[in-house]
Amino acid sequence: MIKIIFLLGFIVLLSEGRFDTKKCPKRNGNHFNPYRGFCDWEDLYPCLEKPKRKECPRDNGRFLKTGTDCKKYYDCCNGEPTEKQCEHGTLFDPEKQACEWQELYTCIERPKREECPEENGRFLKPGTNCKKYYECRNGEPTEKQCERDTLFDPSNQRCEWPDLYTCIEKKQCERDTLFDPSNQRCEWPDLYTCIEKPQREECPEENGRFLKPGTNCKKYYECRNGEPTEKQCEQETLFDPLNQRCEWPDLYMH
Repeated sequence: MIKIIFLLGFIVLLSEGRFDTKKCPKRNGNHFNPYRGFCDWEDLYPCLEKPKRKECPRDNGRFLKTGTDCKKYYDCCNGEPTEKQCEHGTLFDPEKQACEWQELYTCIERPKREECPEENGRFLKPGTNCKKYYECRNGEPTEKQCERDTLFDPSNQRCEWPDLYTCIEKKQCERDTLFDPSNQRCEWPDLYTCIEKPQREECPEENGRFLKPGTNCKKYYECRNGEPTEKQCEQETLFDPLNQRCEWPDLYMH
């Protein structure tokens, strides 16, 4: 009797207690599709466990490399960036995603706004008790407010009900004092010894949901205050790291 166990990019055949590991050949695709039982093309099976690169706001396209006077850009394919340079006399136009002659395009690199740590996304507006946030598009912020009693959760970049998210705004202790989590106030060093928990590798951020590698997008960690809890997507859904939730395979594409 032969059983099939799948790993990312590999097929493991279990026969009479022995393991036989095979790798998907490039001509058939580069990873194993457990739903169809064979090696599949990358564009037909959505589960890819690649971390999102900051150079690529989207998996595919061309994006300006900042600080290069519009001379260089990233050509992103399946989330992997390749740095390229426009030919002599041309400049990279982000809107057209192509190099244009200098007389047809004027390079304008906007200074980075402090409200937008990244070009696109939603970010908490400090000092608002998690009620307001900035929605950033191409580096331009628009201030928005959560409706009713909801609070803005920076890890999920959306408004949540208070029973699902506790508002924690980062503040700084004055002078030489240290923050004591047990008393939730700043104390002098002779009254409190600072002990910081080491960051868990399962939690890149204190709060949020993060893919568990090597699970074909079936499992993830739910992190609260840096503590991970392993969870599994139900039925045939796959964990989408960008939206931090389980999606049906036809809704989640790489």
